[in-house]
Amino acid sequence: MAGINVVESNRVLESLLRATPFGTAPTTPLKLALYTGDPGAAGTSNEVTGGTYTRQSITFVAAAAGATAMTGSVDTTGMPACTVTHAALFDTGGLFLFSAALAAPIVCAAGDTVRMTAWPLTLA
Repeated sequence: MAGINVVESNRVLESLLRATPFGTAPTTPLKLALYTGDPGAAGTSNEVTGGTYTRQSITFVAAAAGATAMTGSVDTTGMPACTVTHAALFDTGGLFLFSAALAAPIVCAAGDTVRMTAWPLTLA
């Protein structure tokens, strides 16, 4: 069930379609979380645990033509032995924003570093 969370979906729809103020923006920096399976609708299932894994800060370039992409790369060090299949974004306060399946799984051995070098986001 990867995708945008219900709270954020409602805020976007209300803002775009009913001219309702968007409200408080997510707190930054945004955090990248990694998962070994679908995170579910609230981002609470299958997050990587073990090793020294922690969520990492991530930033994005300005959107243009309905798309954006992350700036630079994001390294998550000290991974446990696992296979990463999904990623998600959270705000600094822990609010789940959305998730997506990776184009290809990342197989990690204990102690590996996962480097995310591209995460393009497009609204179509």
